[in-house]
Amino acid sequence: MKNNMKRIIAAALMLASLLCVLTLPSCANPPELSEIKPTIEILIENSRKVNHMLFGEGLPIAYYEDKKDAEGNPVPVDTEYENYYLVDFTAPYFEEEDEETDGEKEDDEEKKKGNGFFMVEQIKAEAEKVYSKDYIRPLYDMFFTGHYDADKGGVVRANYIDGENGILKLKTYEAYIKGEMRTFDYDSIVIIKPSTADFVTFTIDSYKDGEKMNIRLTIVKTEDGWRLDSPTY
Repeated sequence: MKNNMKRIIAAALMLASLLCVLTLPSCANPPELSEIKPTIEILIENSRKVNHMLFGEGLPIAYYEDKKDAEGNPVPVDTEYENYYLVDFTAPYFEEEDEETDGEKEDDEEKKKGNGFFMVEQIKAEAEKVYSKDYIRPLYDMFFTGHYDADKGGVVRANYIDGENGILKLKTYEAYIKGEMRTFDYDSIVIIKPSTADFVTFTIDSYKDGEKMNIRLTIVKTEDGWRLDSPTY
């Protein structure tokens, strides 16, 4: 009886595994490194701009062209809210030299167009081009709505809000990322478990402020394509 029961359980498990492979893509093996590596590289490189905008120094602010303070410094443009600056949509939002990624490179003409952000929804759309909605959307209250932080004495204002003449940036904005932006060695990528056909976990060597660190990242396949499901900053 016991042997028969063992055979029944084994057969059931084998059948369940076969059905999973045949019917559910998420149960299948992960893509080959050679297949997914270009996608990983593009996502990480594009995330650098988003990281700079949301976690780093943030979007540049606008200044009056013909107004200086007593010390000769440019004066920020006035806005309808005393706690916010006006974002300069004509300036690039990430001025570090772009590295070539999969044969693609942003040209000078594209840089001259500036960041082009007039509304908060445009920032969200840019972030969701590289990060999964499940990862990035829970952070929107901090970025765009405001939140309560007991350690900071109560309500913390949003970093960015919509204004009459464009996006406004909090005057007391604080960068979460300190120092230089993290860089990556794409030849060091190793796919590890857990990984499936639509969820890939991998390790990669990274460098920040002169320190080498092997970190673990994940990407997930969404209805819009592959997206990072963990932060790269």
